[in-house]
Amino acid sequence: MGSALTDRAIERLTMRVSRERLTRGPQIGTAHAFRATDHDGDPILDITLVAAGDALALDAWETAALTRHLRNALAAAGEEAFPVLRFVSASEAGGLRPAAA
Repeated sequence: MGSALTDRAIERLTMRVSRERLTRGPQIGTAHAFRATDHDGDPILDITLVAAGDALALDAWETAALTRHLRNALAAAGEEAFPVLRFVSASEAGGLRPAAA
């Protein structure tokens, strides 16, 4: 099992898909991704999305569907790992590295 995408490319793709799909509430300001494995040893993408405003104001229907839309975009780009998404506010994201440009 391989990957065609770097973590930075995954972050850029995540930002594009989130801008297209999250149309109600605050937009996502940054995305941070790293590779990990799940409990069964399968590859996952641990992705933290930082809301430009209050993360609690994000639309629940849109955030729930984002995994599916992002998974489809990742698969089309050759990525096999499953995205696991976490949404936080900017104040909660203090220790994350700067996002991809």
